[in-house]
Amino acid sequence: GAHYGDDSRCFNFKIRQEDYHWAPTSYCLQMECDESLHAIKVIVGQNEIICDQDGQIHHFPGHEDATFECPKLAMVCPNLICPANCSGRGICDYSQKQPKCVCFDEEDKSSGCFGRPVMVKETANTDVSIFTSNFTSNFDNIVAKNISTFRPSLVPSSMKAPPYV
Repeated sequence: GAHYGDDSRCFNFKIRQEDYHWAPTSYCLQMECDESLHAIKVIVGQNEIICDQDGQIHHFPGHEDATFECPKLAMVCPNLICPANCSGRGICDYSQKQPKCVCFDEEDKSSGCFGRPVMVKETANTDVSIFTSNFTSNFDNIVAKNISTFRPSLVPSSMKAPPYV
């Protein structure tokens, strides 16, 4: 029967009617993302059906007059396709059977380009630590000033906003 829960998805179904036309409907089935197969595993009772291609059509077990369509792997198992969109530190190479991240940092061999922290390049006129501390204190001052202007009751007595310069 139908399966509802965190481990289920609704699939596009077609059921052959008595007049032999196929009527579209939907049906929710248990499924899991199988990293070793790089595919969706659909579980129907004791049967495991492997969806290894987007849009693949399978007969529903025990019912030759019912079929379901495999969803896009990237939609239901996004971490199997270039995890975290390569963390913004690489590009997804879709030319491979199993798309993978190609990291900008050639030494980063992690699946989603998570391997090495992003390095901030300093310029001659920028000291990152000074910028960070100034930004934080300026931000706090701006927030305090705006809160005290619009909702003075929300500002703790220990937090006095300096005047704008």
